[in-house]
Amino acid sequence: MGQHTKMSNQILIASTMIGVVESLLYAQRAGLDQARVIDVIGKGAASSWAINQLGPRIVKVTSPPASTSGTL
Repeated sequence: MGQHTKMSNQILIASTMIGVVESLLYAQRAGLDQARVIDVIGKGAASSWAINQLGPRIVKVTSPPASTSGTL
C-alpha cells in the first residue's frame, strides 16, 4: 500500500504544480499582477499550499531554469 500511496501523492503534486505554473503564466501574459492573483486565488476554492507558499517564489525567479524537462 505504501508505494501506491506515494505514487498517488506524486501524481497529485505534479499535476498541482503544473496548474500553479500555468495559472501564473496566464496571469503574466494577461498583464495581471501575479502577486495579487496569488493573493486572490489563495483565498478561494483553488487555494493550495503550492500556490500560497511556492507561488510567490516562482514569481520572484528572474533567471532561466538551469535545465529543462527535455534534458531530464
